[in-house]
Amino acid sequence: MKNRLLMVAVMVSCSATAEVLPLSEDSKFTPQGSVTTVSSGGVLQQVEQGTLNGVWYRFSFADGEGVFQGEEGQTADTTEGNWLLSCYQDNMTDKRSCSASKYDLTVTYYDNGASKVALGNNSFSGSRIYARIDGGEVMQGLGYGYFASNDSKTIINALLEGKTIRTRWQEWPYQSRVEGRVSGFGFAQVSRYMKWVLAGQPAPGG
Repeated sequence: MKNRLLMVAVMVSCSATAEVLPLSEDSKFTPQGSVTTVSSGGVLQQVEQGTLNGVWYRFSFADGEGVFQGEEGQTADTTEGNWLLSCYQDNMTDKRSCSASKYDLTVTYYDNGASKVALGNNSFSGSRIYARIDGGEVMQGLGYGYFASNDSKTIINALLEGKTIRTRWQEWPYQSRVEGRVSGFGFAQVSRYMKWVLAGQPAPGG
């Protein structure tokens, strides 16, 4: 794995009053994680990288952004197919959230325990979004790019079980249909990381 932090471009809806969430360098994500100092844009940053249950990961303490393995055999040399993570804290309320994106699917966790799933990038205004877990029933989201709370929980649980989500949405400006598949590979580790950040980085095993 290279000693540079991949720049994460996560497709999430973030309030203009939110800032990236720096992490404490005193608490590691996993006991076996290796913390090194790297230069990013001329600025030195502390980065942890390691493996959790067979899934490699890498994140920066400076802003909580990171990348987790998203497919079997996938490397850190590309963002395509990997889980891209970012965390934010609201300037006015101090509420925190973390988001993980893979292809055009984004899962967001909030520090109050809520969660949501968004689909699409540059979506056609008012168009609906669709998701199907393996061969199950089709779930439909309204024209805001998000699925309802119950459907979001269903999708998240399926990802945690390693299942595949089939997706469909419409791209602006021609209402072009975009079809996709997002596997749950690595999401259990991603979920654990986001919960760890939002819980205030408890010591591993704590």
